[in-house]
Amino acid sequence: RTKEGYSLGNWIYTQRKVRAGKQFGNLTKERIAKLDEIGMIWESVRDASWKKNFRAAEEYREKKGDLNVPAAYKTETGINLGQWIGNVRTYRKNGIYTNYLTEERIRQLDGLGMIWSQPDYLFERNYAACLSYYRKHGNLNVRADECEDGIRIGAWVRSLRRKAESLSEEQKSRLEEIGIQWESKYETAWRKGCAEAERYKKEHGGAEIPCGYVTAEGFRLGAWVRRQIEKADKLDEEKREKLRGLGIALEKEDGWEKR
Repeated sequence: RTKEGYSLGNWIYTQRKVRAGKQFGNLTKERIAKLDEIGMIWESVRDASWKKNFRAAEEYREKKGDLNVPAAYKTETGINLGQWIGNVRTYRKNGIYTNYLTEERIRQLDGLGMIWSQPDYLFERNYAACLSYYRKHGNLNVRADECEDGIRIGAWVRSLRRKAESLSEEQKSRLEEIGIQWESKYETAWRKGCAEAERYKKEHGGAEIPCGYVTAEGFRLGAWVRRQIEKADKLDEEKREKLRGLGIALEKEDGWEKR
């Protein structure tokens, strides 16, 4: 609205609609030319915004090779491309602003390799690295600092164990096919130690296991029991109760007094 109160914005909006054939009006070629002479933007602000941001997305794709744009990324010209990418993901996910994010525009973004779901993209990228490791080694027994194809798969596998309930059944199944162990190596070893201690108790009638005792399969059970006693205060209550149930005294006794 001008200082004199004239609704210039509405009038411009009307001219756009008339030229697009969406509203009746008397917009001759001469009038169109006059408006062109003073820099008329026939596109709506919304359409102009789309073109500007899409052009920035094209340039990013050309430079980086993908459209995995960080949320806070800004172009050199100040376009908040990361925020815009996040917005269009939200629009499509929730089915909103369809007059802005049309099917044609979705196809345009797909042509650039648009990542519509960031979590799904990260899963597929990391899974591909794990699959590569599995094909080389036949398992997924990765160290915490293990990397494959530049991706820290060791850290990723550890995080998956903590949040397994958030994965879909299909994702879990695919991971199990390439050998993921949902228990950590520590938990697997702890369960084995417990099972060996239980077997010793059944065979010997008690759990007073000598420090140097080694099972027939080579498991150093005596050393394992001593480690549990040494770090008993760091074990969770469930593990402590399990050990006590086997007859293993977790309270450190005075070796000198005993002797």
